Amino acid sequence: MADEAKNETDNVGEPSAVAADAGSGVTETVVLPSAKELAALAKVRQFMVWSAAGGLVPVPGLDVAALFAIQLKMLSEIGKIYDVPFKREQVTRVAGSLVGSFGSVATAQMTSVAIKHIPLIGTLASAFWQPAVASATTWALGKVFIRHFEAGGTFLDFDPQKAGSYFRAQYEAVRAGTTTTRAEAA
Repeated sequence: MADEAKNETDNVGEPSAVAADAGSGVTETVVLPSAKELAALAKVRQFMVWSAAGGLVPVPGLDVAALFAIQLKMLSEIGKIYDVPFKREQVTRVAGSLVGSFGSVATAQMTSVAIKHIPLIGTLASAFWQPAVASATTWALGKVFIRHFEAGGTFLDFDPQKAGSYFRAQYEAVRAGTTTTRAEAA
């Protein structure tokens, strides 16, 4: 619940628009995304495509390594947008902790690795499964860090445990096909 409330206020201080429902006297404040958030979301979408492609790597283990490298590059790019210094070792630790703590992602990746060992059928099945898991994980990771940076955070003060429920919600939303950002809604 607190994450939902925080999600609605991640752009405190950003321009907003007030919309009135004609005749009802009800007004609603719509928080417009910052220019940095829009640029960061564009990067996340770009890296989702790369992640899905990385998920097609047919070698078990190499696909996970490729995915993590893609996600680290994405975090580096998002950090540049927000002028947040990127230190590979530090980001590897916090991002790995966040993604690794989410059981569904770990289970999906392990299942995909196991499926790939089944001749022919496994390769075909994982061609559908792994790209979806990879892109959903990338979306969730990107959204978590965008939210953190919008609030003035850095890689140094990122707490994976506090971000876990938001990560989970973003992961599940993209898997369900319900990821409409404020930027898209505006």
